[in-house]
Amino acid sequence: MKAVILDEHGSTDGFKLAEIQTPIILPGHVILKVCASSVNPVDCNQKVYSTVVIGTQIWFSENLEANCYQDENPIYEANSIEEFWNLNSAAFFNYNDIIYYNFYAAR
Repeated sequence: MKAVILDEHGSTDGFKLAEIQTPIILPGHVILKVCASSVNPVDCNQKVYSTVVIGTQIWFSENLEANCYQDENPIYEANSIEEFWNLNSAAFFNYNDIIYYNFYAAR
């Protein structure tokens, strides 16, 4: 069985691939099934996102970085955090290389 061992969270730097016979689950451990298939989400810029299965749900294993919708209509990029919080329409804001989307963008 192939496994990914996580030595740290928050980035992929702590990922190590390993071949194991039988997983040993200790208290505090979490088992995640990593999906690498043709059904992985692709954004409007053709960036492919990897996913993980947790229970019966599929989650992105990285942050969304899209600047447009799947139909290629752009999402407005706010110029300041103040503008971002005060908008009443779809927008995203890049803060310290993390992209935040407002409620209107998540349509």
